[in-house]
Amino acid sequence: MSLSTILFFVHVFQLYSGQSVLNERQSNRYAAYLLADQLCQTSDDLTRLARPYAVTGDPAYEQQYMDILDIRNGKKPRPEVYFRIYWYFVAADGKTPRTDTQAIALQDLMKHAGFSDAEFGKLREA
Repeated sequence: MSLSTILFFVHVFQLYSGQSVLNERQSNRYAAYLLADQLCQTSDDLTRLARPYAVTGDPAYEQQYMDILDIRNGKKPRPEVYFRIYWYFVAADGKTPRTDTQAIALQDLMKHAGFSDAEFGKLREA
């Protein structure tokens, strides 16, 4: 085997390794985006539920509000693919559209995803 052939295979291996690292980082970045979006979505959901509760006093709105907080704070199990539409289905017929997974706080998921202290500081500031 010639030196150029060996160097070619070394170069191909390095490219493949670099692509694997890039794919992993992109997956982590997307997972972090979904968690940040989930924080925004749950805040929107809380606002959307507070208004009709204030007007009607219907305890169903209060219960959904508290359920969102409990899921976000890790007190209740997190539904599967919670980042997808969820609470509109619950509002429609009172039934949960998907099964539950483990109970874990959104903030803990964000820590595991690599959110920095500076990013958490910006969230607290907001």
